[in-house]
Amino acid sequence: MLIATVLVFGVALGATPNPMEGAVKVLKAFAGLEAEPLRKAGLLVLFVVMAIVGNKLICGWGCQFGALQAFIHGISPLKKLKRWQAPFWLANAVRIAIFIAFVELLYGLVFAKGNFVLYHQVNLFKLYNWELAPLAMVLLPVILILSLVVYRPYCQFICLFGLVGWVFENLSIYKVRVSEDRCIHCDKCVRACPTQAMLARMHGTRKSFLPDCWACGNCVDACPTQAVVFDRKLPGAGGGWGRRMKVGREAGAL
Repeated sequence: MLIATVLVFGVALGATPNPMEGAVKVLKAFAGLEAEPLRKAGLLVLFVVMAIVGNKLICGWGCQFGALQAFIHGISPLKKLKRWQAPFWLANAVRIAIFIAFVELLYGLVFAKGNFVLYHQVNLFKLYNWELAPLAMVLLPVILILSLVVYRPYCQFICLFGLVGWVFENLSIYKVRVSEDRCIHCDKCVRACPTQAMLARMHGTRKSFLPDCWACGNCVDACPTQAVVFDRKLPGAGGGWGRRMKVGREAGAL
């Protein structure tokens, strides 16, 4: 599926539309740098609705550059180094700082003159159109190499829609859920998770605004008791598509 996303939405259809530009172009429209602001806003709303229907589904499985990073991470031979997870507080702080700098440079609120689009300089989606900015040309190999050991570094540290999606994760209908009744606290889901998402869910104190979950499904596959599901309900609370899918896979394997 990751390869299909890269080939169809990236190679065949090009860089646009993509979730990050969907967010950036709306803010550019308010600055008078984009035509058809309602159309741009409609595209962003569509991406947000997708994020609400399923936690990070558009980022995890429909984003042409996110899928490329996830694919590289998945085939990486550096198994031991892949165990390192970027601290969420650091990744999100960098992502927020870039967004604040983008707003300042775009609108000239305090220091800047305005009309400078910072995200253009780091827009790696343009890889598929061969239109990378000079800084992006330097950043691209860094991100692709880093993807061997860090899960989706561009998404975690830079992407604006990654930040937007993180906010709307709290409203997602389908998302990772853990049944306390079934959980045996083996932490296999935590070790399988490529980010700190499951660590925060299993051992954190907060219930909202947790580290990004990219809907990769590793935690669901790793759970030996079916306590972890990607679903709209907890296991045992009426079932659901996510639970049935896992049970079906296991039955087929047997």
